[in-house]
Amino acid sequence: MLAKGSLFSRLINRLWVTSKHVPFDAITELNIDLQRPIIYVVEQNNASDLLGLQASCKQAGLPDPYQTIDINGEQISSLIFIHNWSFFSPNTPQLQDAPYLTQYQQLLDLHQADNSLDVQLIPVTFYWGRNPGRAGKKSFLI
Repeated sequence: MLAKGSLFSRLINRLWVTSKHVPFDAITELNIDLQRPIIYVVEQNNASDLLGLQASCKQAGLPDPYQTIDINGEQISSLIFIHNWSFFSPNTPQLQDAPYLTQYQQLLDLHQADNSLDVQLIPVTFYWGRNPGRAGKKSFLI
């Protein structure tokens, strides 16, 4: 995975990753409270999705998905991956081994310890494609 803030990730983000988030004004339309913890629920752990998410969060004024969240003195990731496996992995992960179950259990435990805890889970979906307006234009890479 690309390291946050690395020169290579910033270069890729600037040259190749353009994003359009829906809804346009996510904070208002989804009633997101920036004072409460935000956790992004993403389908899979891959660099292109994370770069797109980071660009969209910055554009929408949402917290950086690479930042950890401090809840009652415990640092937790602001990302939950439903599928956290590699195509080249020798074993297909089983449902009971899914890392997101551990993360959800950690959130439930934190909530049981503090009933006032109100974490916002934001589901994120990516649709990758080419901008129809660029269909006939040549790229400097091709």
